[in-house]
Amino acid sequence: MNIMQKNLMSKYISISIIMDYKYKYYKYKRKYLQLAGSKNPSHSLLIHISGAQGSGKTTIGNKYKQKYIELKGGNGVKEIYFIRHGQSIAQEEGKSAGQSYNVSISNFGKKQANVTGKYLLKIHKKNKFDIIISSKLKRAIKTAEIINDSLNLKFIKTELINELNQGIKEGKTNKEFSETKIGFNYYKMKNIDPLNMALDNFELSQKDFEKKYGVFDAKKETYEQINNRIDKFIKYLDELNANKIIVVTHGGFMLAFMSYLNKSLMRFDQYALSYIPNYLSGMKNCSISLFKMNKNKFKLILWGSEWHLQ
Repeated sequence: MNIMQKNLMSKYISISIIMDYKYKYYKYKRKYLQLAGSKNPSHSLLIHISGAQGSGKTTIGNKYKQKYIELKGGNGVKEIYFIRHGQSIAQEEGKSAGQSYNVSISNFGKKQANVTGKYLLKIHKKNKFDIIISSKLKRAIKTAEIINDSLNLKFIKTELINELNQGIKEGKTNKEFSETKIGFNYYKMKNIDPLNMALDNFELSQKDFEKKYGVFDAKKETYEQINNRIDKFIKYLDELNANKIIVVTHGGFMLAFMSYLNKSLMRFDQYALSYIPNYLSGMKNCSISLFKMNKNKFKLILWGSEWHLQ
């Protein structure tokens, strides 16, 4: 057999393997949809069919579901593009927004969102996004709407990725906050040895730590509450029938999210006492952070890129 014949044979074998995988893919997909009893079952229905307790179809359903994912490609790996909202009116005013001071984005924030949407459209043309998810706060919703003007994706809102509730600080400038008892004690912490404070923060419960330093605010979201909704959001992403996802959220939420993922190294705290690498110190408005997600496991690919805004 000469070189040309070998190349032709190799090409034939490759095509045969690809066609075999394509055939199996449609075979498993057809079988899986038959089990679900619908041509286009919802994702929740597929989960129910493949995982319902007591069902005789559980094992075979899981088998076909896994094959469906594997043969389709990607092995269930998702790309999550986290984007912080555009500059808010609160930022323009020099105020903390949190959740209760629920204002939209400034004119400059709208320009940032528009530029971000056009940048993501270039990516979308090569490898399409499936969905865009926003928090339920106005600044994130407006940012996502402007981005989606370029993409025209399915749009979902969830409170799971809302900004952290900052209690009494919300709607106030730093000066106004410092004039409250809690704010006065908060800024006084800057003059205390951070080593002793950090050890207290690690060893005491959040409530006991904050009471000791006079900054306890019953209205503020606790670390446990924050971690609870992050946990729910990760499960939500895992079950979502989409592989390329845009998430428009908030700076505080993203720092809490990173601490959640790195909980073996550090725990999230709002007093900047825990070690946070410089490159994780914050996200600028409309910056993009990219993660790969596979079965609840995340890998950071890019953090806080502002390149598209230059």
